[in-house]
Amino acid sequence: MMKVGEYKAIARESLLGRYRKIILADIVMILVLAAFATGAYGGFYGAKRLITADPGTYTDIVRTAGTVGFSVLAAACAVLGIIFIYIFSLGMLKLMLNISRSDKYGVKDLFFCFSEYAHPIRPLCVSLLIMLRVALFVLIPTAIAAAVCIFIREDINGISAELIRIIAVVACSVIGGIVTLYKTLSYSFAVIISVDRPSLSAHEALRRSAELTKHIKLKLFWLFTFSFILWDILDRMTLHILGLWLMPYRVVSLLMMYMDADGTLWQAPGVRPAADITANIATGFTANAASNGSAAAFSSGAAVNGTAAAFSSNTEANASDSGMPQDAGKFNGMGMNAAAVGMADGDFTAAGAEKYEDAVETQPADAPVTGPQTADAPVTGTQTADASVTAPQSADARASVPQTADTQISGSDEQPYSSGVDWTIDSGKLR
Repeated sequence: MMKVGEYKAIARESLLGRYRKIILADIVMILVLAAFATGAYGGFYGAKRLITADPGTYTDIVRTAGTVGFSVLAAACAVLGIIFIYIFSLGMLKLMLNISRSDKYGVKDLFFCFSEYAHPIRPLCVSLLIMLRVALFVLIPTAIAAAVCIFIREDINGISAELIRIIAVVACSVIGGIVTLYKTLSYSFAVIISVDRPSLSAHEALRRSAELTKHIKLKLFWLFTFSFILWDILDRMTLHILGLWLMPYRVVSLLMMYMDADGTLWQAPGVRPAADITANIATGFTANAASNGSAAAFSSGAAVNGTAAAFSSNTEANASDSGMPQDAGKFNGMGMNAAAVGMADGDFTAAGAEKYEDAVETQPADAPVTGPQTADAPVTGTQTADASVTAPQSADARASVPQTADTQISGSDEQPYSSGVDWTIDSGKLR
């Protein structure tokens, strides 16, 4: 696990160049809420004027109807304003999540609650459950202290009753405060999880949050209390204008900690430059790869059965287990070749693999094949769809790689071919 300062550094890097849409979303939110606030105030003011007007100014019917109408307007605008505050809060959280995961983001994320796959009631249920559980941990020590104060009226073994009551109140307050703080920190990610994974129920979100925060509660406490204290002072000095920049910074820093605990920090824009990923992949393809340039030699911890789809399925399974998008694991034989050849622009996604597939389909079947070679694996000649390349692996094994979508690796003992590079998929991270 990283330090709090490192999470904040990643958050700053992830927010660079993205504040324009965030501030635009803030402006839209402020305008909508201001409209509801204006309607509520106008309704309240109109009803007050009718009630306090001189008796002869308005007829009784006008006074009664106007008062009722303005009161309904004020109440409706106030209720709608509260509802939209909740909607925009979830929308801003979704906007920050999309930024943190390098997904598409925009002002439309403010209305995330109206999307077909959203469950806007579940975050509310999560918040209510957190309030109830925290209140329970507050009430139990309070009830114990109250019982001691009520029933302890006489001295016990020479200890005055008043001293016993003071000790009971202090002890219950300290213990209750510590337990309440502990449980509050345990649920720090619950609302985030309910927005990030809408399919989870409220209880599942709370349980998942408790699992993710098991070993990072001190870091969360530091992040919430002391990490931004100087920024909060500056925010007050600027009449909260600095909050337009500070609020996203604070939220994304928390999201970086959540993503690290969830094993998806690799998705953050400020974690690893795409050029580094491409360089590592290109190195792995060239190292001891006896193939035609599609670099079919991969050792992913499982016996390679001769098809590049084995790596694809293993990657996709790990993507599912780690919570990463399923598209992140969909790399077939052509997709892996795209990682070495077609991803020079840093497009390390399934879309990048599909882009290379389209390029490969346009090539003639007898086009000469070139690719990364080693000293002991020369590849020459013009190949067709049914041709194969043989390259020495050991004294008793060789690789035969047909140039088709079903590229295969075979050996005399059916042993997996290893490239000598660690390509292990661990919690969605490519090493």
